Amino acid sequence: MLPKPHKNHLNLTPQPAPGDRSHIPDASRPIYEILDADLQRVKAKAPAQYKQHVADTEKRLNILFDHLNNEDLLKPDTIQQMNELAAQIQAKQYDAAVAIFSDLMTNKTDEGSNWMVSEMRFCTCLRIVLMSD
Repeated sequence: MLPKPHKNHLNLTPQPAPGDRSHIPDASRPIYEILDADLQRVKAKAPAQYKQHVADTEKRLNILFDHLNNEDLLKPDTIQQMNELAAQIQAKQYDAAVAIFSDLMTNKTDEGSNWMVSEMRFCTCLRIVLMSD
């Protein structure tokens, strides 16, 4: 028996344009809202030496956000873990966020190799830039 394809696996329905966030489902919305809000804060406060890292992080987070919007890559349990990770970041519990991220890196690379690097870098940037908040 073949596994059930993810939504849009066969591209039978048009996918939203990159950058469109209007189709992110409620279950995934906190991931986007928390990570994007903190990304905007980091972008506003990052010293010049971190600008390249922030730009790369933004690019990769946008890949994640596009996948959430298209509902085409992340499995429900991964979305749950990402919600937990986002909640830990929001609570400034960076060590807990890194632990969740490490588990994702170890066990979910098939779902996130194109965006996961940004999460670790993002946690590092958040620690450095926002610890003064």
